[in-house]
Amino acid sequence: MIKNYKKGFTLIELLVVIAIIGVLAAVVLSATNSARTKGEDAKIISNIKTIATQAAIYFDDNNAFYSSVATTWPSTNTTTCTSASTFLADPIIARAVVEILNNNTGSRYCNINTASGGQGYITSWALVFPLKNQANTYWCLDSTGASRKTHANGTAYNAVTGSAPAALSGNTDFACN
Repeated sequence: MIKNYKKGFTLIELLVVIAIIGVLAAVVLSATNSARTKGEDAKIISNIKTIATQAAIYFDDNNAFYSSVATTWPSTNTTTCTSASTFLADPIIARAVVEILNNNTGSRYCNINTASGGQGYITSWALVFPLKNQANTYWCLDSTGASRKTHANGTAYNAVTGSAPAALSGNTDFACN
């Protein structure tokens, strides 16, 4: 007796395998995109922590000021975050700021306080940068040592300035909310 065995796969079997591969590929691609944006946020936060550490060193090296000379820095909202003779001109801080700005879009603030008590020297500051993982989420860093992405009430910052949960209360605020 001769048995007839068919060789190969049916069209339905091939289509099912292709569909399964497609679903698996979609899952893997979405997971890698999420990991990539989380990695970008980690890089931004790492650069912000570098700024905090280096700013503290600069403060100690410059007689408890964040500038080495009296400055005419605009007191609010400079989006370039650079200025000669200030802690922002420190090469390590400048490199960290450039990395953040080059890899990021959106609103950012670099508020610097040159109040009369400091005779034109920078006495306090606040920096706010957007994160990439979630739209309208910000990280705030200030001269008091605060470095966070959540308001004191526990909600994530959703704006640079304004009412809670904004990072700063207003254009002349130099401390993270």
